Amino acid sequence: MLFILLTPNKKHCIHCKRVIPEKEVICPHCQNNLDILPSQLETIAKRDEQRNQEFAELAKKYWKWDFLILPIFLISAPIVGYLSWLLLTKISDFRYSNLSQEYLTFFPTHVSWVLIAFFIGLIGSSIPMYFFLRLVLGKRYAEYKKYQSMKSAGNAKKSGYIFLGIFISLCLVAIILMLDYYTVAYSDKLIINQFLGLGEKQYSYSDIISVRSSMQLKKAQWDHPIYVVEFDDGFKWSTRWGGIDERNPKQVDDFFTFIAKQSGLKVENVPAFTDDDIQ
Repeated sequence: MLFILLTPNKKHCIHCKRVIPEKEVICPHCQNNLDILPSQLETIAKRDEQRNQEFAELAKKYWKWDFLILPIFLISAPIVGYLSWLLLTKISDFRYSNLSQEYLTFFPTHVSWVLIAFFIGLIGSSIPMYFFLRLVLGKRYAEYKKYQSMKSAGNAKKSGYIFLGIFISLCLVAIILMLDYYTVAYSDKLIINQFLGLGEKQYSYSDIISVRSSMQLKKAQWDHPIYVVEFDDGFKWSTRWGGIDERNPKQVDDFFTFIAKQSGLKVENVPAFTDDDIQ
């Protein structure tokens, strides 16, 4: 409901049929005056009748293809998504293989790439669908595209390009952030690069004022301990958002035992963490 209230009123141009703002008097697309003269009524009516007749004929021929390509989507989307996941994990492995392994290193696991690969699969499935239609329809593909264009209100092609551009941009941003998300523990310092952080944070172990753990976050009970490290500048880093592979509890325990030892502290067990603790 809020989206509807905030969306400006729109109408369709009587000449090119594209969506335009309600208050426009000249179509920004075809530059025609939107005020209909009596002499234009018959011409517009004939044109609309011809268009509707042409669309009805195309719809009889091609409506079924909207359903016939559904199995192609259901098959290709998981395949493209899986191949994207494999590629992203290989890139991630190569990227983080350059980090020092002298002590302990944590970075996004392979599972962390599933969501990005899922969305790439949804959009990328359009590629095999395109080649399937071109192969099966042959010379009739141009008619099918015309049917799709006539079926969509407004400038569907332009809207599709805008959506695709936004989607690709978001995916690239997410990939860049994931490839710049790690934690490395050296003998004398701790380097933390958060997912949404601008650059890495570097701390000496003397900067750490507490290392705490708990099996409970607010009212939720966890299957493995959550760790929180607090520094003297007020920054808190936790395994909740720290890129830690929680599927390997021993590695996590060893990591924080090492941090506590290097900082001269002990891991303090607390009843529960709050939102402020895992900021």
